[in-house]
Amino acid sequence: MKTFGVAYFTALVIAASPVWAGSAGDTLSEIASAQGAIGTLQNQQRDLATANDADMKVYNSYNDSNKELDQRMKAISEAFKADASARIKNANSIVENWDNECAIDRVGPLPDAQYERCARLKPEVQRTAQSIRDQVKRDSDEIDRTKIAPLVDTRRRQERAMSEISERTKERLDVIEKMNGEIEELRTKLQNLRRQLAANCAAHETEEDVQVCTTVGWNAANSTLPPLEYIRPPLSAGPN
Repeated sequence: MKTFGVAYFTALVIAASPVWAGSAGDTLSEIASAQGAIGTLQNQQRDLATANDADMKVYNSYNDSNKELDQRMKAISEAFKADASARIKNANSIVENWDNECAIDRVGPLPDAQYERCARLKPEVQRTAQSIRDQVKRDSDEIDRTKIAPLVDTRRRQERAMSEISERTKERLDVIEKMNGEIEELRTKLQNLRRQLAANCAAHETEEDVQVCTTVGWNAANSTLPPLEYIRPPLSAGPN
């Protein structure tokens, strides 16, 4: 029986089973096709993972921006509340001062002169206090419109973008997982094809089998060698 050197063809387990149908050349072509398909899927997985990494950088940027927007809105709100509280307190103190001097339920009956003075001051006190409260309300609306609303709008747009990114990355991960299953199926197919090639080469029934098996370095490798990882495709001689 002819044997050949082991250059690239390592560890093909030859089961004590019937020889598969088909030539060694056909089997080698199928092996190359399966290896190519695995490589293509792995490249696609890398591309999908790269796209996910890029999207997640944008996602994290939006997330950081939203945290900053929250802090800015909180600072604006707290600053206005402090200012508004001080102004409302001033309005209340104006009314309180009048009550302390003029409210009959607090000070009792008033002399005529004081009563007339209090009656004259009351509308002015009420207008002043109400004017302060109205201005606080206008300022609150203005701050909401010019300072808070734009930040809220930006935050909402970024949240929508983050949601879209989450959907895209999940879809890519699903595709990657599906590809993992396809790759495993191809690897199983490769194992069977390598056994088939081993059987073809062990039988080397045709001249073509001899030539193909010589190319891949067949020598009836023993079954204790590690699994074959790569088979060099057949060489072809070009014109001189």
